[in-house]
Amino acid sequence: MDKHHRRLALLSVLAFIIFIACGVSNVQQPSLPVPPETLAAQTWSAMQTVAALSATPTNTPLPVTATPTQTATPTVTSTPTSTNTPIPPLTQRPTNTPAPTATNTVVIPTVTKVPTYPGGGGSSGGGSSGGGSGSTTPCLAAKLVRHITIPDGAYIPTNQSFVKVWRVQNTGSCTWNSSYIFRPYGYYDPFLGYATHLYQNVRPGKTIDIAVNLTSPATEGNYTGLWVLESSSEAFADQGQPFRVNVNVKDNPSNPIYDFAGRACQGLWQSNARTSSGTSYALRCPGRPNTNLGFVVQMNSPDTEAGQQVGLPGLWTNPPFKTSGIIQGYFPALLIQNGQKFTAQVGCLYGNNCDVNFELRYQVIVPPDVVISDSSTVLHKTYDNTLLSFNIDLNALVGQYVSFALRVTANNGSSENAAIWVAPRIEK
Repeated sequence: MDKHHRRLALLSVLAFIIFIACGVSNVQQPSLPVPPETLAAQTWSAMQTVAALSATPTNTPLPVTATPTQTATPTVTSTPTSTNTPIPPLTQRPTNTPAPTATNTVVIPTVTKVPTYPGGGGSSGGGSSGGGSGSTTPCLAAKLVRHITIPDGAYIPTNQSFVKVWRVQNTGSCTWNSSYIFRPYGYYDPFLGYATHLYQNVRPGKTIDIAVNLTSPATEGNYTGLWVLESSSEAFADQGQPFRVNVNVKDNPSNPIYDFAGRACQGLWQSNARTSSGTSYALRCPGRPNTNLGFVVQMNSPDTEAGQQVGLPGLWTNPPFKTSGIIQGYFPALLIQNGQKFTAQVGCLYGNNCDVNFELRYQVIVPPDVVISDSSTVLHKTYDNTLLSFNIDLNALVGQYVSFALRVTANNGSSENAAIWVAPRIEK
């Protein structure tokens, strides 16, 4: 009986195991076919389990089959950054040459020369005549002799009316007449100037003072106007360059208003080296020291009988080496403004035993060149280790065009009459 019961129990257990195995086989089967070696291993495991249960019956439940861990989604391999094939460098662009600063200097076209005629005739145009091989001098040519009023760089207030005067020489072969005009180059002038006809004939070699009425701009700054002569639509000017007027437009300029030492070569320098009177001998500026005909030399911090004038400009104006030798420089006329004065210190160059008269001359001009008054102030100077001073109030000359001249006269024939002007200037 006991033996019969053991057989029944063993069959029950075997049936139960087969049932469980079948159930398990229906759960979470891999979708892929199971390899034969895997099935054999599972059968062997089941047989071992049956043997164990048959040896010792138990109600211990089968271990729960662990849920297979989900296979992690494979990490996406980053697409390697493509290596950019380096672009060959561009051919370097040519460096742009900076455009030159615009200037108002304009080259006038070369004037056609007068044609050459065979002997016996003459040209029919404008005043040149003669025979032989004819003239090679251009018909239309001009040269600036000097500025009569308003030197380059002069200060003018805003909205100020003024008159600019040029002294011009006819260096051509044709006579100029009233059909010739003097006009702004390009027909525009920043000072609102208008074309004007010449008021007289000008034969070759002669000069004319040409005046134009101008007005300074309303805005402060440095302005330049360019002018040319014209005949029958053919323009000509100062040796191929326009005549110019250049001013600093400013209502309250700083001192100096005009520096005679710094602008020495704007003056017309003369001496009486070869004449018994007058000052007709033209001098170069700057001159050459120790020239017995007289000379003018610009100096920085001149060393005078009173010591070195540090930081002050000066002029060494040496008259000819003769008694009553005279040197003088006439400057273009300035339009005098309220509160202005002329100042300077004068003396001898250090170590030179001079005996001279310093003279400031000032002429009032009605443009173009009519002198209506001529005044002067004279200081006598010998070597005594001191300097004398000019300090002349110009308020009585406000609104007038005044040409100043720095003049020195030798009181003996010594070569030591080295006269020094220290900081001669117009200031306010």
